[in-house]
Amino acid sequence: MRRNERPPANAGFSLLEVLVAMVILSVGLLALEGVAVGAARTTAHASRRSLYTAVATDALERTMAGLREGQATVGGTTAVTNASGRTIANAVVAITDNGALAAPSPPLRRYDVTVTVTPTSTADAADRVSLVGSVIR
Repeated sequence: MRRNERPPANAGFSLLEVLVAMVILSVGLLALEGVAVGAARTTAHASRRSLYTAVATDALERTMAGLREGQATVGGTTAVTNASGRTIANAVVAITDNGALAAPSPPLRRYDVTVTVTPTSTADAADRVSLVGSVIR
């Protein structure tokens, strides 16, 4: 093509082609945003579950250590708070005395410890954590 010649009439994009491309791009971007929102939800769920598991593990280990050392340990409920002091869950410790074991002499006792951390929000109810441990002394 020479410098002074006009380009052919079909050169470039038509308005319809540009509109179709924009619609396809916007649908793709909306799908990408949906994936990002899902990833954020999953991360928040994992973070809450990790916190509840850490609280339950700590309560279980403390209670079992007290039982091993012969301290009178009782169950109970403890509030789990976030950094701002708001209660986000309740940790319930239950101790079951299963009585004396038959085999050893002198007889030993078995205690089962159950720790359950239940979120206060019904939206987070699926994040509930339960741990069980046993102590023989």
